[in-house]
Amino acid sequence: MERRQLKLDQPHTKDRFKGCVAVVTGGASGIGKECVKRFINDGASVAFLDTNQEAGQLLETELKAAGHDAMFYHIDVSDRDACFAAAKDIAGKHGGCIHAVVNCAASFLFIALDASMSDWETIMGVNVAGSSNVVQACCPFMKNGGPETRAVVNIASVSAHCSQKQHWTYNSSKGAILQLTKCMALDLIKDGIRVNSVSPGIINTPALDAIVGGDEIQRAWYGSAHMMNRNGECSEIAAAIVFLCSRDASFITGADLSVDGGYTAMGPERHGQDGPNFTAAIPE
Repeated sequence: MERRQLKLDQPHTKDRFKGCVAVVTGGASGIGKECVKRFINDGASVAFLDTNQEAGQLLETELKAAGHDAMFYHIDVSDRDACFAAAKDIAGKHGGCIHAVVNCAASFLFIALDASMSDWETIMGVNVAGSSNVVQACCPFMKNGGPETRAVVNIASVSAHCSQKQHWTYNSSKGAILQLTKCMALDLIKDGIRVNSVSPGIINTPALDAIVGGDEIQRAWYGSAHMMNRNGECSEIAAAIVFLCSRDASFITGADLSVDGGYTAMGPERHGQDGPNFTAAIPE
């Protein structure tokens, strides 16, 4: 299947976050990593949180070697105290200000009837409470952000909008993200903080790589669920996320942006291949 990555060097958006500080969770891999790189490209200082210490330290080293302001924090977002400590440290190193928060950290538990209480606590603790923990921790410092854009983006999913087999845990957590986003948006707009969510389609992430296990036929099968007949790339989702944090999205809040290649818009007549040509039967 064709793989597409947006170039990191996007000259038309360089410096749009100059002087701004972005916090990205799940920033050591996948969509989060591409958000870190895109914020860096666009002039921001970036702090990123992740449970993968090796990958996080490697990315921090690479970015610093290239002269960028990037800091890695080895943190599980379900640990509320750790989130608050990190936010305080990040703001303390950047004049007491944080301008953008992107919640990419996620637990991928796809369980139905066999879901245990521990499973529910894990997925809701990371995906929902974890997103709240980070915003609650960063919010006091976002109020100090001055005239620059101040925004939060939470990551939902097409799984928040449709039913999928054996997906009770994951889909419930992503559906909760949609409501969390709307409530955050209502409560934080008084402080000039916009809050939106992004619902990616099926994306070529390390999580999908683990699912398909190198089976490109299975990867292509997932791709066929989209109008565009392919899976998305992490950089394509990051571009939309970072846009929502920018001044170009100044009148967008409380919204969910589907970046799904037409996944949620497509019905059973996929690509015009799955059913009869009904238009041919319509009399003139």
